[in-house]
Amino acid sequence: PCSGDGMLRRLPRTLPFWTPSQGCRLHPTQAEILARALALLPPGGRVVYSTCSLNPVEDEAVVAHALATAPYPITLEPIPSLPGVKLSSGLRTWLVPRSAADASLSGFFASFDEVPEAALASGRVTRSMFPPPEGSEEAAVLERCARLLPHANNAGGFFLA
Repeated sequence: PCSGDGMLRRLPRTLPFWTPSQGCRLHPTQAEILARALALLPPGGRVVYSTCSLNPVEDEAVVAHALATAPYPITLEPIPSLPGVKLSSGLRTWLVPRSAADASLSGFFASFDEVPEAALASGRVTRSMFPPPEGSEEAAVLERCARLLPHANNAGGFFLA
């Protein structure tokens, strides 16, 4: 499951149903799915994580959380170039929508420390939604992820790791 915001260009009729906080609502489920896939992975196996979203809370944040919490070392391989497809690198920094904490709020949280206690208590915003600390192993490898940007490929938007 993903918010599908990478498809808004191709499916503009879905725009009225989209909100910036959808990725935050889906983040825990996506993190659980990737963790389960990694748990089932045989030694030497490969998992590909992909969404039709460009929201880093659904994408790089899920991958960073998996890298930080996997019960064994995992390697994030770079996405190989694909003929005729323009890919952008994964993000190392991003903001988290305040509306995830409270629908009446606008703007973004720049750091986990800005999140109000009420939002933390409700579980609507978690530390794993934020970028890993600069200089951490997780932050260093997120650029190996790939983003297929809609305007660069005349297509929908996708994330790959």
